[in-house]
Amino acid sequence: CYQTCQYPFLLVFRAAPKSDGARLRIKEYLDLIGKWLEQQVITVDDTRYQLEKYPDLDGSRKIKSIARTTPAYLDKAYDDGIEDWSISITAIYKNTFQIMR
Repeated sequence: CYQTCQYPFLLVFRAAPKSDGARLRIKEYLDLIGKWLEQQVITVDDTRYQLEKYPDLDGSRKIKSIARTTPAYLDKAYDDGIEDWSISITAIYKNTFQIMR
């Protein structure tokens, strides 16, 4: 038997940006990571990258897909200038198991 499972998670980038340009670069960086996790081709410094295979998980679990559920966004700003930028992501994986009778 198998079940299809969802694993939602956040990727958080903590920084102290000094300008709107720095904030924009953080957002673009997180969005690029999201695209790469979705197995899209991305370009960084004139080099193209693509995640061709998801890593193996333990046991009988296998990642089927990963998708962004939000674009990158400012999640929290602290009084000392530190900011948490986040992107919400969901991994879909197949879990194969035996029913014990």
